[in-house]
Amino acid sequence: MDEFFTSLLVLGTQFGIFVGVILFVIVFLAFRKRNRDKNITKKFISDYKELSNERKSNLESVITDVFQMNNSVSEEYATLILKKEKEICNNVLQIFSGKDKKLLLQLQDDLNNLTKTYHDLAMVGKTATTSSDEGTDSKDVERLRSENKIIKEDNERLKEDLKKALESIDYLQVQYTDLFEKNQN
Repeated sequence: MDEFFTSLLVLGTQFGIFVGVILFVIVFLAFRKRNRDKNITKKFISDYKELSNERKSNLESVITDVFQMNNSVSEEYATLILKKEKEICNNVLQIFSGKDKKLLLQLQDDLNNLTKTYHDLAMVGKTATTSSDEGTDSKDVERLRSENKIIKEDNERLKEDLKKALESIDYLQVQYTDLFEKNQN
């Protein structure tokens, strides 16, 4: 009887050590993944902050040049567009960190709001261009037509850029959907 308890004690100890090692490995891998995710998040945030001021000034200058708007209006639209982009980035970070996965359902609405902002900007620019054509003489008309042609070419280029951006956003949405499904499993 004494040998039986001793063998049970030895088997129990070995089993406990085995389970302890497995738990240690699982906890180590979880902390490692969490640190990797934190590093990715920090890099994303630092890159966004680093580029945001440059992007804002570039966006303002493009809006001013392409749509022939004054600086206050272009600054307002640049701020509005960057605000929408920041909102999307914040929601994506929340989804990535696993804090609020319900935001994945709101991502399409955020993308639609950003698209609407771009559309509003294009409409305001189109209105500003057509109102400046009225009441000018023939030389000014020719000059305005040539500027209009340049603006239309820039507008087409911006439409293509927007189309590419929307395609990349759709791709990101698919990736986040896949990520969400993987996290659900």
